[in-house]
Amino acid sequence: MQNFELTPVTPANLCGGLFRNYLNTVAVSKRECDHGKSLEKSSIKTYASCVNCFINRIAKDRPLNKVLHPNFLKRVEQADRNGGFRKRISMDRNGLKIFKEFYESKCKGKFPDEQLYIDDPNMQIVVPETIVFRQGQTTEQVMLQRYRSQFLNYYAVDIANPLKLLEDYDRYRLQQVNYQFLESNGLDMELILANTD
Repeated sequence: MQNFELTPVTPANLCGGLFRNYLNTVAVSKRECDHGKSLEKSSIKTYASCVNCFINRIAKDRPLNKVLHPNFLKRVEQADRNGGFRKRISMDRNGLKIFKEFYESKCKGKFPDEQLYIDDPNMQIVVPETIVFRQGQTTEQVMLQRYRSQFLNYYAVDIANPLKLLEDYDRYRLQQVNYQFLESNGLDMELILANTD
């Protein structure tokens, strides 16, 4: 079995496991008060999450030497509509800086310096599609409307007392929600009702 070796042209999405291993074993805290101790688990998760987001949004299937080039990162930052990536880049201790350290620790000295970072102005920036939310009924709203209709068809015989009608409806709705929950967990309502007093 051959070991996976990181190169400048390795696609970014193939580095996740190695980067997490680097965070767990090699990376140290940059704070002076920590005196070079290992990263905390929360920091590891934060850095890994930041890099994972960067890879999935921008760098998937693209070579490291191009996506980590400062000019490419600036172009991505300028193309960012909502400013989320801009905020992530400007953070003092974000995962992207440590990801670059990780990349350099694996490639610097093994490959010529001119291969470590290559500016490719023609490389397209992936712009995520805008999600448009439309107003509509939720599953719960549809379910409650169905319960109301069923209730009125069955119980609305004694409409002279609206308070009693509302109390009956509340009981009926709670019963239906419980039935729905039990059925969604694989419990047979007929069997349960047959075995209860």
